[in-house]
Amino acid sequence: MLQIQHLQIVFINQILSWNCAEATSFDVYFGTETTPVFVQNQTEFSYNPGILEYNTTYYWKIISKNEHGSATGCEIWNFTTGNNAEYCMPYSDCEYLLDELESFYMEDLVHDNSSCSDDYGVYGYGDFTESGYTTDLVQGVSITWTADHAGQSALAIWIDFNDDGVFNATDEFVYHTELVNGNFVHITTDNFTLPADCQLGTHRLRVRSIADVAYFIGEWACQDFTYGETHDYIITIVEATEVPQCAVNPTPENGATEQYLNIELSWEASLATSYDVYFGTTELNYIGEIYEMTYTPEILEPNTTYQWKIIPRNNVGNATGCDTWNFTTGEDLNYCDSYLYTGDSYSDPCDWRDYIEALSISDLELTDLSCINEYGAIDYTDMTINFERGDTYTWTASFGLEHQYIAFWVDSNNNGNFEEDELLYTSEVFIPGTSITDELTIPITTAIGEHRLRVRLRGGGPNPILPSDACTIFMYGQTYDFTANISGIVNISDITENINIYPNPASNFVTIETGSNIENIYIYNTVGQIVSVSKLQNFKTSKIEIDVSNLQSGIYFLNIETENGSFVKQLIIQ
Repeated sequence: MLQIQHLQIVFINQILSWNCAEATSFDVYFGTETTPVFVQNQTEFSYNPGILEYNTTYYWKIISKNEHGSATGCEIWNFTTGNNAEYCMPYSDCEYLLDELESFYMEDLVHDNSSCSDDYGVYGYGDFTESGYTTDLVQGVSITWTADHAGQSALAIWIDFNDDGVFNATDEFVYHTELVNGNFVHITTDNFTLPADCQLGTHRLRVRSIADVAYFIGEWACQDFTYGETHDYIITIVEATEVPQCAVNPTPENGATEQYLNIELSWEASLATSYDVYFGTTELNYIGEIYEMTYTPEILEPNTTYQWKIIPRNNVGNATGCDTWNFTTGEDLNYCDSYLYTGDSYSDPCDWRDYIEALSISDLELTDLSCINEYGAIDYTDMTINFERGDTYTWTASFGLEHQYIAFWVDSNNNGNFEEDELLYTSEVFIPGTSITDELTIPITTAIGEHRLRVRLRGGGPNPILPSDACTIFMYGQTYDFTANISGIVNISDITENINIYPNPASNFVTIETGSNIENIYIYNTVGQIVSVSKLQNFKTSKIEIDVSNLQSGIYFLNIETENGSFVKQLIIQ
């Protein structure tokens, strides 16, 4: 075996490894006692003990095993941790095209005239954690940064708040430059707000300036890139020492009218770690304490005046004398409809013919559509398409160019968002020609009434349009919004009818008992497909037993047609 024995410096996120011939598994012993305890049996040649304590001696032993038995007389090894975790050191060429991060400033951290780094033999990586370039940052405060970096570079910042040697892609991804109106813009100074509840103490901060990406995602803290540079610094998170001031710059502004029903409220504040939110119509109601500078209420009533107030808080105390703001709603929902494409001449949908020339579905017949040179959603909501829930519709679309993907969503709950479960259809592969005919089903659970229907076309890319792509920025394509009018059977919640279903959940048989004669019973799965039909028009009965033993476990919907109308109830098969 390869021993790790009494190393001088061991990282607190050290992974233990060894070699052994002819073994099929290993008993792992590990702990701070000189005789370590049994942890587990495993087949891998490495063991991750998790984040270890600083400056602590650990003992471990590996007993190799195979079909002939266990090794005997195996040694106990030990090592002592230091004060640091091991971090990834990503590569990028910062010299060939002068893509270095030449200077970086953040509060008291002033790092000037940095040349292209190659610390630890990794080109484009600079470890400045022991250089004296550091600063204190206050919880919940807006932090301004400035950088001198290459003109075609995006920039991102991570902070390892839990000091585990990994930059988390969500909670520790604190800033990245963004596209402006769908276009790349070189940003050299900006700000971000430290999480109000982030962990106090000393942490590693990573800054990356990369020239071959338009913007960063959180998973790229360790990604190698062709051009750019990475710097690591040490910063210290501290508590505020004075009471925060009242919040300012409310959005919407005080007294605003014609606001969306799915509005997001936001504000600015300094030195706060949390906020008490008050919201209501005729009176303010306490909503609770939150940690972000945004609050999204439930869908609001149209043409109604609301009032709200924010009281910033921190460890010292609460702001006092804060204003109450108000706004009045209109009648519309706010849908993502701007800059759904990159928005430059290279991806002009009319030049590349990535648009729909004709669309036929239900009672909609659109032919000879001309390209509209817009980078957002084209608003056809004055066109209403009529559907019945539970029905399947054949549709046909033709395009200006072959090799497209297409997808349909309906905002069935009218909340201004196209959720993943509201995707009606997506083409699984490139559409080989310039037209396609297929089917989509309106789920039987879709609410009766008018909803927004979105159709997205995308050219290029190796993967289909995903359920989460209703608002994703694409390089090529076009987006169209229509109004879908849903009619059909009435939900049991809409009409009172004495209907009993038992047992529910069911496995073999289910009994349905109503207050009037049953005519037909349809069972639908969750995507609106009929999986069972019982027709009883010639029988006068208000009670029936149905065999459901052939149905897979899951949730189904019963469409029960009686003399008094049609009703829907949920059935669970176990």
